[in-house]
Formats: sequence, structure tokens, C-alpha cells
Amino acid sequence: MLLKNNLILLAAGIVLFLLNEYLLKPSTANTFVHGHLNDVLIIWVFIPFVNVLLSLYRKRNLRFESLLSCIVLTLGIGITWEYLIPLFTSNGTSDPIDMLMYVIGGVTFWLMHKTLARRT
Repeated sequence: MLLKNNLILLAAGIVLFLLNEYLLKPSTANTFVHGHLNDVLIIWVFIPFVNVLLSLYRKRNLRFESLLSCIVLTLGIGITWEYLIPLFTSNGTSDPIDMLMYVIGGVTFWLMHKTLARRT
């Protein structure tokens, strides 16, 4: 069931990300939609994708499912994307608000994951 739930959340994250890119952004000038919503939604794609990959590993109990593990992972992602990668690229910039959006994405992923787990 956990694999199924991760696949559902992965699909939901991809659909929401694409809806934001191709429907919401062209129809609004809202700064949150243009600047930060995808930062939340990409985590909905990233965490379940990692969990699906981890389910292929022999130790099937290794997943990001607890609130703490989701927050730690999103902080690691944020530090990498916002502070380490810009050190090596000329067009990268750091945005601390993006860090917050990644964590919000991790928390909302965890909430949805818990909700799905209760239903199955």
C-alpha cells in the first residue's frame, strides 16, 4: 500500500506542477503562483519519487514517511539547491523563502501521505 500511496502522491504532484505551469501562471500575475508554488509542489514530486526508488531496494523499510524525515530531507534539498549549487553556477541565486517553501512542501506531503495511509 505504501508504494501505491507514493505513486498516487507522485502523480498528484506532477499534475499540480503542470497545472501551475500551464494554466495558473499564464492566467495570473500572483507573485506566489509565479515565484513559490512550484517550490512547494516539486517536493510533492521529489519525496514520493525517492520513496518509489527506495522501495526497489532490498531494505523496504527505508522511506521518508515521518514528519521529521520529510523536514530533514527538504532542508537538505533546500541547502543544496539554494546555497551549494549557486556556488558553482553563474546564474543561480539563493532565496531563503524557497527554503521555507520546500519545508512547507515536505509538511504538506507528509499530511497527505498520512491521510492516504489512514484510508488504506
